Amino acid sequence: MSIFRETLGEHPQSPDVTAICAGVLAFGFTAAFSIMKMRDIQESALQIQIQSQSEAQAHSVAAVLERKLGFARALARSMEGIASMPDKEKRSVLDSLVSSLAREEGVSAAYVNLEQGKFFSAKIGTPGNKPGATWFKDGKGGIQFDPAGNNTQIDSTTEWYWSAFLRKRESMVEPYRYSYGPGLDTIMLVSMAVPIRVGGEVVGVAGLDVPLEQLQKTVGEIHPMAGSYAILASNKGVRAAHPKPEQLMKPLETT
Repeated sequence: MSIFRETLGEHPQSPDVTAICAGVLAFGFTAAFSIMKMRDIQESALQIQIQSQSEAQAHSVAAVLERKLGFARALARSMEGIASMPDKEKRSVLDSLVSSLAREEGVSAAYVNLEQGKFFSAKIGTPGNKPGATWFKDGKGGIQFDPAGNNTQIDSTTEWYWSAFLRKRESMVEPYRYSYGPGLDTIMLVSMAVPIRVGGEVVGVAGLDVPLEQLQKTVGEIHPMAGSYAILASNKGVRAAHPKPEQLMKPLETT
């Protein structure tokens, strides 16, 4: 018994098991917290990366639309530049400018309409109609002149004209379906319109149509991360570009 006691006595003091357990638990909590914190940092970094890529790609889509709007602006400014010409010369230059814009990639039609007697002399056009010019793509790789564009009847429901004319500012019309003539396919598009000013007075509107097919192509190339996709919605929440064609022209709240 004495030997046993002595042997026990020769061992160092037994460690505090409670302290050891507390230390192990503390280490475990610290490791778990570190793992959770690292996961939060990784998720936060991923969110920042996705947001950054999404914003950059959104800017690229905006740049496409801005470029198209720039065409309409240039057309509107050109109208002011030729306002002092004789009617015949104005007509010739107008047709040349509009037809050139209609040939641009991603543009399905270009047009100018003016208040009767405000740009051309009063003998051009008929009261209540808007003289001007319209050219559109014919679906076969060429462009076609629309005779009706020379003297267009524009009623109060013609949003692309009045939204720019009455507000005296650039406008983009909500997506809609339209056919440029008999035998031609109905396409989904958006219209951009810019007021034409001469001597500070708004005398008409220059505009162009951008088919949603063009926007579909641009937006369809956006993938912030694997398996993701982007959509483009109008100010009123209408889908203007979506990977599922059947979702086009539908409000965002529908599935």
